[in-house]
Formats: sequence, structure tokens, C-alpha cells
Amino acid sequence: MVRVAAFLQVYNESSNGHLARCLNNCAQWADEIFIYDECSTDDSAEVYQQYTDNVIFGETRDFTNELFHKQRLLEFAQRS
Repeated sequence: MVRVAAFLQVYNESSNGHLARCLNNCAQWADEIFIYDECSTDDSAEVYQQYTDNVIFGETRDFTNELFHKQRLLEFAQRS
């Protein structure tokens, strides 16, 4: 069986509306959504927790390490 997953790296995207629009779109085509939160300080968590519990919370804000974070999301998804 093929699963389609959306991987998102997030930092403070709720106030501008991008996060809700992105998640609404992903929910239409993805079987599961996986999120790596880059230590958001806004209410991003409240928004994405309406769509998924598959969340990794980063310990520091390090958006330059995106490939490492996506690898962690892939490993997390494979265990789900």
C-alpha cells in the first residue's frame, strides 16, 4: 500500500495565514502530515494540531539544517 505524506518545517507561520492555507491544501492530498516545528513562539502549534499529532519539536531554531530535519521526519513517518 502506498502512503502519501506531507513534510513541513514550520516557524511562526500562523499569524500570516500561510500555515492554515498550507495545511488545508495538504489535507486534501496527503494521507498523513508530519511537522518539524522550529521552536515557534506564536500559536502555530494550535493550528497544526488541528490536522496532525505527528510533530517533532526542535530544541533550537536552525532552519539551515533542513535536510537533517526532513530525515528525522522521514524516520518518524516510517515508524508510524
